[in-house]
Amino acid sequence: MKNITKKVLILLSPLLILGSLEGYFFPRNQFTYRIWESMNVNMFRAVFPGPFYPLRDETLNENTDQDRYGPKTMRNRWVTDICGQRNERIPEPDADYGIIIGDSNITGSSLNQNEMLSQSLKRKTGYLWVNLMSEYVEPWKHPMCKDHPPKAIVYQLKRGSFVILNKLGGRSSDPVSCGVFLWRILEPVDHATKFAAINKTRALFRVPTARFSDQIYESPHLKLALDTVEYIIARPHKREVAKIDHKDPVEILTEYDRYCKKNKIEFIILVLPDQFRKADADITRLQTIKGIKIIGFMPTPDYPNGADLSSFWQKKDSHWSVEGVEKSSDEIMKQLELQE
Repeated sequence: MKNITKKVLILLSPLLILGSLEGYFFPRNQFTYRIWESMNVNMFRAVFPGPFYPLRDETLNENTDQDRYGPKTMRNRWVTDICGQRNERIPEPDADYGIIIGDSNITGSSLNQNEMLSQSLKRKTGYLWVNLMSEYVEPWKHPMCKDHPPKAIVYQLKRGSFVILNKLGGRSSDPVSCGVFLWRILEPVDHATKFAAINKTRALFRVPTARFSDQIYESPHLKLALDTVEYIIARPHKREVAKIDHKDPVEILTEYDRYCKKNKIEFIILVLPDQFRKADADITRLQTIKGIKIIGFMPTPDYPNGADLSSFWQKKDSHWSVEGVEKSSDEIMKQLELQE
């Protein structure tokens, strides 16, 4: 038995050595194509309030997701806050701020930190906007918002999400045909999947490297840190969703809007434009409901898909462009000005 164990260890030793080299000595994005892969908390998601390592400031070269194995053509900066979200900082006590809930477009995948929607709205409104991943459907339960609710919430969806939206908090998605589904199954495994196990071991190393000392003891960060510990222990971030029984996406979003109004929070729905037209009926229904604020990018004589898709989306990446971000923030500003 001892001999067998010894032989197995000898057999595995090269893999363990290579894994250690990759995990602890190579650059963070040596075998990944996006910064979010090297920032992701991986298997520790259940014990972190956010999807990324907190208090990180990294600038790395990235690939486009249409050419994952090609040259790293983008150089982007990522900054995360104490809650592990891609924000430069958290709101100050009693200061106005807004929240944007959405998918990887909101997180700013393929965009630099200053190109994100939150930064664009900050420049135009004069107050801070923070990003939360789409799972945080009830942000008022988050430590950041517990004693300080936001002034406004922008909830971003893709048009394909209306087909599967029977609860809030699911990932915003595109419609997938049978052919595309089969292609995704058969396509080569990407870097993130190949090195998922190694990235999990790297997580053990990265956690203590987050520099809490510079920020955590400054007000209001100490209180937020204590709230975050309580939040992790209570585990409300197990992706609780609004307790709504309806399966009609219009009723779900209307119910959410009523809740926000009750709590004096401005609620704006942002539906990104694409060629998927099946969602138009639901968007039109929402537009006819008094008080609902929705940016639907509906077809016009000039733009059958609601916007110039060639400029709204990046040509070599599946995410929106800076032009798309600015167009959306302009539309959000119009809704916010209506409120005032």
